[in-house]
Parts: sequence; structure tokens; C-alpha cells
Amino acid sequence: MKKTPFPSDPSGGKGYRCFLSAKEIDQYVACSSKTSTKKEMNDKISIAVKLAAWSGLRIGEIAKVKDEDRFTADDGRGLMLKVIGKGEIYRETVLPPAMEYADFKLVNGKEGVTFSRWAKRVNKQYVKTHGDEDFLNVTFHDLRRSFITRLLEDGAVPEYVMTLSGHKSADVFYKHYVNVGSPEFAAQERLKSDWLN
Repeated sequence: MKKTPFPSDPSGGKGYRCFLSAKEIDQYVACSSKTSTKKEMNDKISIAVKLAAWSGLRIGEIAKVKDEDRFTADDGRGLMLKVIGKGEIYRETVLPPAMEYADFKLVNGKEGVTFSRWAKRVNKQYVKTHGDEDFLNVTFHDLRRSFITRLLEDGAVPEYVMTLSGHKSADVFYKHYVNVGSPEFAAQERLKSDWLN
């Protein structure tokens, strides 16, 4: 996991932004279904984690998602999710095939504090399973941030990623969400220029 101080406070006084790698996201998602002895609780937490990590939703958006918001686009975009985001602005984001039958009623209407508690449960399970104590402070927003960075590292055009994440300002998008300092991102970008290799 990469941790960087928030741009507004280089000393790190307000905490860190965390960017999880693809492998860490997969491990985190796996841990999200092992936080309770109750299957329904594991399902709730797992769905919320997947919506943040795989679709880039904010916690307020996760709490509003409904089963009828899921659709298959007839224009070739595949499985998608209708989202009412910040400022009640409509957007559509990607939804992996593994979420085609997820029961969104399990997370609908939850409060922000519930998601914070859920993240802490997954974090503890992650540390127990993988031994990395840096994960004690991972938030749902870190999963959203990792979703954005992962798409960019995979070569997606920033403007497309901004439409999925609901960002209107490129300045905010790059300053707070894009981990352009990651070695993986830098290596990928370098490969795009034959003359540098």
C-alpha cells in the first residue's frame, strides 16, 4: 500500500491518503466477507466494500444504491450502475460482473458511521490475515481512490475515469485522487514511449 500525506498538509497532520494495489484490493475484498460469524453481516460489508473498490462509490452513494439502479447498457459498456452523487448529480459507473446479483438492499439507507465501523472490522481482519498494520487506517474513501488510480494505471483515459467517479474538476481529481507518484504508474507511462526504453 502506498501512503501519501494529504496535499493540504504535507506534514501529514491530517492523515494520509492510501492507495491499494490490485492484489491488496483483492485481499481486502476477500477479508470483507470474513468479519462476522453472521452471513448477512458479512454480505452487507462485502457489498459495500466492493461498491467502493470496484465501482468507485462514496459512502453516501453506497447508502443510496438500489437493485433497480443496476443495468446492462445496450451501447456495449456492459454492466453499469446509476448513481446519484454529490450535489444530487446523476452519473453512471461500471459494475463488475461479480456484482450482477448482489443484494443492494443490504446496504441501502445505512449511515456514514456504519461504514466507518465496517471499514474498521475489515481492517482488523486484514491485519489478522496478512499482518500489515498499515491497513488499520484504510477507509472506504481509500478504496474509491484506489479504484480511480487502478483504472489510470490500466491505461484508462483520465476524462473517462472522471465521468465514472463523478469529478467535475480536474484539479481536485489530480490533487486528491491520482497517485501519479506510484512506481507502477510511472513504469506504465514510461512504456508508452518507445524511445525511453
